[in-house]
Amino acid sequence: MRPEKQLLRDVIVSDIENCNAFVLVSYQNIDPNVTADLRMELVKSGGDLAVVKKRIFLKAAKDKGIEFTHDQLEGHLGIVYAEGDAIDTTKAICKFSKNNDKFVKILAGYFDNKICSPDDVIEISKLPSTDQMRAELLATFEAPLVQTVSTINEIITSVVNCIKNKCEKEVAK
Repeated sequence: MRPEKQLLRDVIVSDIENCNAFVLVSYQNIDPNVTADLRMELVKSGGDLAVVKKRIFLKAAKDKGIEFTHDQLEGHLGIVYAEGDAIDTTKAICKFSKNNDKFVKILAGYFDNKICSPDDVIEISKLPSTDQMRAELLATFEAPLVQTVSTINEIITSVVNCIKNKCEKEVAK
């Protein structure tokens, strides 16, 4: 392998090692401005887009023990690396793919050391993000405490109202 191709292969291997997950996309006839919009959305979600040659990617993936076939990868290949929350990045690429289906098509994904089909990637994008799950968990923990405090507050308020009514009756006599 030529040194420049070996360097590209090493970069892809390094990127695969450093990311939490990745999504493979096919892109066709995409405008540079649309590509810039895609990259901005991915950066906001903690992701990155790399355009690579299929053969080099297949060899780099094989080096990491990930087996994709040439048939799975149609068209020009882009790799969306999820460096932050994989769900957020997956949501971003799926939303972009849905809005720009003539330009970008999801081919496969790699999450938790498993190859995923395009349908699996779309299902993963529908999951709540890590922050959303944390918020729901905290709300679950907080709900009983709020109810307990409300009950105690109502008891104290009723005692105070009873005393107030008693005082008013005595003053009226």
